[in-house]
Amino acid sequence: MSSPEKISEADVVAFLQSRVRFYNTALNAFPSARIANSSALQNEIDNINRPLALLRQHRNALLSPISRLAPEILSLIFHHLAQLEPHFCPCPEKDLVNYMKEKSTLPFALGWARVAQVSATWRTCALSDATLWATVTLAHGRSWAEEMLRRSGCAPIKLQIIASRQSEAHFAVETIRREAERIAELDLIVDHDSFSSHFITLAIEGSLPLLKRVNICSPRGSHAMSDWHNITTPAIATAGLDSLRIHDCNELDWRELFMTSLTSLVVDCCIYLSADPLSHSVNTIRDALSRTTRLEMLSIRDSFMEVSGTLNLPPVDLFQLKTLELNTSLLGLAALVGCLRAPHCHRIKLETFKAERVPAEEQRSLSSLGHALAGTQLPIYHLKTLECKTVGPKDSRTRSFCISGWDSSTISALMHDFEQEGDEVTPAPNLSIIVRLPPGAQSHGIRSAPFLDNLPLGQVVNLSFNVAKELGHSWNYVQWDHLLPRCLSLRWLRVDRDVALDLLRQHSVSMRLGNGCFIPRSVEVIALFCVQWDDSVRGISRADALAGELWGACSDDVHQLEGLMIGEDAFDENSLYTNGCFSSDICSDIDLLRSPDRPRRKDEDGDTDEEWLDEMYAWDPLWRT
Repeated sequence: MSSPEKISEADVVAFLQSRVRFYNTALNAFPSARIANSSALQNEIDNINRPLALLRQHRNALLSPISRLAPEILSLIFHHLAQLEPHFCPCPEKDLVNYMKEKSTLPFALGWARVAQVSATWRTCALSDATLWATVTLAHGRSWAEEMLRRSGCAPIKLQIIASRQSEAHFAVETIRREAERIAELDLIVDHDSFSSHFITLAIEGSLPLLKRVNICSPRGSHAMSDWHNITTPAIATAGLDSLRIHDCNELDWRELFMTSLTSLVVDCCIYLSADPLSHSVNTIRDALSRTTRLEMLSIRDSFMEVSGTLNLPPVDLFQLKTLELNTSLLGLAALVGCLRAPHCHRIKLETFKAERVPAEEQRSLSSLGHALAGTQLPIYHLKTLECKTVGPKDSRTRSFCISGWDSSTISALMHDFEQEGDEVTPAPNLSIIVRLPPGAQSHGIRSAPFLDNLPLGQVVNLSFNVAKELGHSWNYVQWDHLLPRCLSLRWLRVDRDVALDLLRQHSVSMRLGNGCFIPRSVEVIALFCVQWDDSVRGISRADALAGELWGACSDDVHQLEGLMIGEDAFDENSLYTNGCFSSDICSDIDLLRSPDRPRRKDEDGDTDEEWLDEMYAWDPLWRT
């Protein structure tokens, strides 16, 4: 039997084509039945896997680390996130314009509210905490505000009203009246002149038993204080209101303020258009403050005070006051500070401004301010560090003359007392006096003597003058023979620029007149930075001789001076006095400190720029590179 021939692909195709009519029905029916059966089986598989997937999801949720947290801890995380991504305007007096612009052009971002959409557990935790939804703003429309009010339940709420249209005003009135029993904080922010605050005053005519804080802001409005009269009535003020902030309100009348229960009062940027000067006079402000008994924080910034008559006002006792911030005219500043008695105030910031020329009356105000600060009314007699400096370039709008004081102890390493967790950050001063100078002013015209002559300096350990003698001032800008002997505890003295040169000149004159050395015996280090030796000094004596004379006078058994450091100002190439001017044997024990931009060459002691900069940081916290 012979083997069959090999069947080719063409033979198979021809065979099927000749018989395809006999299998047409069977070929069409078989695939349809197979697909149907497969789909049915897949549906059964899905029905079985679906509950298994849900079980796995619940199991994984239970094993997740975040699910192991107690609801109270998880709620604290939500509250922290709500502070990082607030859905309201957190600082309306600064950010309202940008906030309203973004609100009108962009859809509202959920922000922290996304936590309610992560999982069922998170949503349950978020919705069960009514205080998480207790900050309600009307800026995002009625539906959003209504939902926040519903979720906040019965919790006390902070209500922020940002209104610029009549419809918003009516809704604000309705909301305040409906939720009056649980409003604890109220932000009244007027964004447009067309909005009348009359609607708000109508809304709060009733009782607000939980109201503690009120913030009134009208950055683009023109509303007088009379528009907010219900906020300042005795019925509201004495019901428990303890914090009042007024920003950008015209015609503020201090006679309308009832502040019996206030612990914090902040008045910012209030211009006065009233024809009645008594509404904002220093006497009226003083009378308003006299009605307070619990005030702990007082801030009056960028607000004009009418000053007339004598600066000597009857005293006002503010025994609870801890923080005082005043920013007004020099006359108003001196008058108001002079009448305050706040023995427990531990932070004082005074800021004023001056014209191109300081009249004699303002010079007397400087002296009066110094006397007021030195009196028993304000506790600044524990200052340990005192700094006088000029901040900002001469063509800057932020140029100012500052006197700052700290009560930080400087017994051991001065730098360590100012460091916080390794960061070289100087803390906020306990006393700050800032005089803003006119733009482009070439001379500040402010003498530090009216302040320093009256300030108690007996406990000052570190004294720094980072300021130059301004144009038009004669020598003896600082009367060192009068100032330094009062610093009985002084250990570190730093003086910059031509004021440092003036110190050397005055010391030389004192020695020639037989008055002796006025450097306190307790001083350990003297640093004179950026000293520029002028022609008058060169004509009198050698520059290094002045420093050598000071060093020699303190090199006895009485003084404790351990180091005198001199840092020259940058000279040009043609200067006759170069780095070598201190290389003589007169000053062989004096450290010559070069400016940071000088070539890195070693001096007589072998110190390089980096080494003496490290040395500066070791003892002087006020050093600025």
